[in-house]
Amino acid sequence: MHEHDVEQLLRRYRPVGPPSELAARIVGDTSSRRIWPWAAAAAALLALTLDARAASERLVGTMAMPPDPIVTAADDLIDRFGTDETSRRLVESMIAEQQIRAELTNDE
Repeated sequence: MHEHDVEQLLRRYRPVGPPSELAARIVGDTSSRRIWPWAAAAAALLALTLDARAASERLVGTMAMPPDPIVTAADDLIDRFGTDETSRRLVESMIAEQQIRAELTNDE
């Protein structure tokens, strides 16, 4: 087998280039592509995002924060013991003692 025969065999199996109209379609006129559907989709997505954010802010604004149980307990105890300074100090020491006990039991 000669070199010329090998070239002929390889030529049978070589890939051919792309058709000439393919290059024209790739490099062709890009102004025919429509941009407005993408712009409309982006605008709709922006509007939905802003609306969802505003709705979540309104929802958070309407939610009431639960009262602090320590402050509620202190107010209840002050109402029971009285509103003078000695009663307030007694209530504060009782709450501090309860907090210390709770922390000690949580550490164990």
